[in-house]
Amino acid sequence: MSIRTFNKVMTSKGCIPVMSLVLLITMVMSFAGRGCSGQQGQNGPQAEGSQVIATVGPFSIDARVIQAAYERAVQSMGAPPKAKDEATYFGILLTQQINSGLALIEAQRKSVPIGDADMRKDASSQIDQKLMGERIQLMQQGKLKGSSDKELDDAFKAATGKTADQWRKEQLDGVNAALKDPVSRAGIAANLAETQVPKVLAAHLKPSDAELKASYQSLSVKQVLLSGPDVAGQIAKVQADLKSGATFEAVIDRYSKDKPAPGKKLSEIEAPITSDQLADDTYAPLRSLKAGDVSPVIVTPNGSVIYKILKVKDDLPKDFAKNKETLRTQLATKLGDAQFKKDVKELGKSTPITWKDPGWHALYDYAQASTDLTLKPDKKQAKLKVVIDEAKKAGHSQPAALAFYAAVSDLKNDLTGKPDPEFTATRIEAIQAVSEFAPGPDLDLELADIYALKKDGADLGEALAKAAGENNDFSPNGQATYVNIQVKAQLNSALLSADAKKQIADAQANWKQQSEEQKKEQADAAKADADRAKQDAADKKKFEADQKAEAAKTKSASTGPQAPPAPKQPPTSKK
Repeated sequence: MSIRTFNKVMTSKGCIPVMSLVLLITMVMSFAGRGCSGQQGQNGPQAEGSQVIATVGPFSIDARVIQAAYERAVQSMGAPPKAKDEATYFGILLTQQINSGLALIEAQRKSVPIGDADMRKDASSQIDQKLMGERIQLMQQGKLKGSSDKELDDAFKAATGKTADQWRKEQLDGVNAALKDPVSRAGIAANLAETQVPKVLAAHLKPSDAELKASYQSLSVKQVLLSGPDVAGQIAKVQADLKSGATFEAVIDRYSKDKPAPGKKLSEIEAPITSDQLADDTYAPLRSLKAGDVSPVIVTPNGSVIYKILKVKDDLPKDFAKNKETLRTQLATKLGDAQFKKDVKELGKSTPITWKDPGWHALYDYAQASTDLTLKPDKKQAKLKVVIDEAKKAGHSQPAALAFYAAVSDLKNDLTGKPDPEFTATRIEAIQAVSEFAPGPDLDLELADIYALKKDGADLGEALAKAAGENNDFSPNGQATYVNIQVKAQLNSALLSADAKKQIADAQANWKQQSEEQKKEQADAAKADADRAKQDAADKKKFEADQKAEAAKTKSASTGPQAPPAPKQPPTSKK
């Protein structure tokens, strides 16, 4: 799963999505009383024995919950992510927890009731929804024919080993147990706050007809995309050219960093800005523009963009007049969500976070610096350098190592010019630090590139041999790693000792052998499956033939032997 996909999954309408209450309880209870194991058999970001890493007002951030959410995400990916992505994932999940604490404070500020009775009621509703979903699934699978409670219980018990009532009671008992634990209770309360506060806000909103119609507007635009280390300088040139009379199209072709479609100039490409995008505060400056207007600079995930409005479109539903009140309620819900997000963001600026783990603190600061699109390059670099200092002072822990490595990687991507020896040493230190917690050939190969530039043959050989030894992936990604090691070894052959070359060659040969063995095993398994399917088809055909013959034999026996037809009478002679 890419960062882009992960962010899409973890982000809903610009806010971190609310974890289901049942899932939250399961996470907290299943991780209670034990440490969190990370990948490769190492300790996870939360060191064994400690749990609360920070507090936001009355809300305690429990590393077990973050780790549980991360492990579920990794299961959906199929393989652990690389160290840089891992830092991003944990940063997202940590931010989610902090936002949960802020949501709980926001509920108190807005007098939204979040008592035990409210939490039990909400849990009961979610459990009933889950039960209804199970009923529908059983019906779709053909395991539930009728609609009576007894039929549901029988089908549910056959599938889970419990009746529906037993399962429901078990879930409610889990809720009651979780409410007795202060950390779990705060998590459940925050979870409820994230759903209830937007509802309360939405209930007080009544968008006008003009606002309702405007919510269905979209735009057709042309754009100049600006990115890289000198965005401010690029923006100044674009604005100067436009002021001097250059056409927007000429400016697009001259400055935009977009990639043109085959056979087209960038200035010929029109792009849509959807109504959902316009609802986001990022695109708020575009809402009042008319066809022909040029926008101010809009900072987007892809870079800084200046738009020219070509057309304003009204995409009202055909049944708008008939369903106006339903649509008004839906818009109020969307506006309530947006207002809640904005309020929580503002609250976060004035609400202190009490950190109990400096490594997690550094990882949080990295997450904020790496996702703040409004930061200018020099400001971002300054913040990343602060994160590096924080991470190095935090001591030996996985969150500190992840923050250290991720900040150094981002800083490397922003720097230009000749390599700085001091920064190169910092890169090596960061890679070595994170390799203890998230080892992999990609990190070894990154070190190999650094050592090759330094003409350091001894460390280069060690890094390549280690990369080859840690490559246990036989998929196309593993094949690419194998080839990459071969290429680096050949290009830097003069730097490598005979012993290093032998170690690399032996490890590569071992990978090759294991790869061939796995391919053979997969081929044998596929052949066995094919033979089994062929035999099953033959057995089925024989069974059907035997059944048909048996049916014919049974039918013949039931009717008894047939008497031969009576002989024909000879014709009567005529007299």
